[in-house]
Amino acid sequence: MSERWQRVADAIVDFRKHLSADFPAIEMAHLYDFTKPELYKASRKTAPHTKAGVYLFYDAEGKLLYVGKASWTFDKRIWQHEDIAEARYLDAIPFEWHLSHFGLALEYFLISRFKPPYNKHGSGYDYAAVGARAAAPTTEPESPEEPSIPRRDWRPAGMSTSDAYARFQKSTNIGYDDWREGTPYEMEAFAQMSQAQRDNVTAEMMAKDKLDWRDMEVLAAVNSRETFDRLRGLLSKQESAQTQAYALRELARMPNRMSGNVPDAKLRDVLLAVTSGDGLTPALLLVADYAGPWSKGVLLRGVRDRPDVAIHFASALLDNAGLSSDMAAFDPKFRPTLIKLLPENTPIERMAAFFKVCEWLKIDAEAVPGPQVTEWYKWAEETWPREVKREDDES
Repeated sequence: MSERWQRVADAIVDFRKHLSADFPAIEMAHLYDFTKPELYKASRKTAPHTKAGVYLFYDAEGKLLYVGKASWTFDKRIWQHEDIAEARYLDAIPFEWHLSHFGLALEYFLISRFKPPYNKHGSGYDYAAVGARAAAPTTEPESPEEPSIPRRDWRPAGMSTSDAYARFQKSTNIGYDDWREGTPYEMEAFAQMSQAQRDNVTAEMMAKDKLDWRDMEVLAAVNSRETFDRLRGLLSKQESAQTQAYALRELARMPNRMSGNVPDAKLRDVLLAVTSGDGLTPALLLVADYAGPWSKGVLLRGVRDRPDVAIHFASALLDNAGLSSDMAAFDPKFRPTLIKLLPENTPIERMAAFFKVCEWLKIDAEAVPGPQVTEWYKWAEETWPREVKREDDES
């Protein structure tokens, strides 16, 4: 048994002391060795990839980097962690479906025992807020139906607006497992509510000091000038990069609100604000749909000048250029070079990797302007010409 497995196995023995004696055996399985990518695709659709449970990322020395829980299947969950750049090994502890809830307890146990650096130890999950939502009354206001959201009527025959209101309110009572898995509010129920009910919910969201991405999704669905202004205010540099990224996602989805080069300009600002621990994943998810020359220029500068995010920015550029059949960060063609962009490598190694990324992108690395060059954005627009005529940026 490898040393990394032995440490976790010892912890599992301690965990089992809290379970009944007849609880089934808890076993670990090796999912992926990043140093042998050719073996992965062959096994990806087989057990234990198709099971649910706890998964563990390790670095090259076997140090535990992250513990997570997949509520559905490992294969759907683990590839949401492109941000764990140092990952070299991936193991799993599968549970049968009827026992999968024990995986949450084991996840807590292992995080508490090992304190992996990529786990936030539950930060961001507002137990007080969830408790307040659970205790809030759910009686809907009486009002005639005045649908204002231009959507088709999804309401099944016999369903009243009271049913929709109750369903939506129930969906806002987010438990920890749903929060971790990114379960949204039930927006279909929101669309089925009466106008007065939607107004009531919107007012509650607008009054919040801090908006969750789910709250932002509701405000975007309302698509009024007031909700647009509320979301646009979240693009302020005073907000976290993660808040800015989620707000931009919803703003860009709102019909007739952002056009021309505005999404590109705003994404540029978000990418300048992100760090390895703030907003990186939601910002990169916007690249495929909204990246233009300005935001791509920021990404390329980050590959060269920001070791903390260089590997992620490079992967985003390669994916955006359609150069990988899967995810560039895990593509065996690219990963050996991308790993050289990590902070622990020497400046010479990182610069060599930057030149290689530029070669793949068919960009002259020596022609890339320095960070102080005022013509940077002009160079970016010449390198990635816009497909449509540029409009004035929105302040």
